[in-house]
Amino acid sequence: MIGDFSYTNVSISSGKSGRSRSRQEGKGRIFGVSNLAKLYRGRAVALASGAPATLVRTLP
Repeated sequence: MIGDFSYTNVSISSGKSGRSRSRQEGKGRIFGVSNLAKLYRGRAVALASGAPATLVRTLP
């Protein structure tokens, strides 16, 4: 989907002294306005409910 998303990375490592767990959270942008402006003429992004955004070619 076009817009912002959140993610969580969890890593677990183990060694002689025991187990270690780290958690990292962040945010990112999937497809911003500047990316839309850079699309070639005749291209569009199709959004459908329950489906990922898809790059399509338009027909005149």
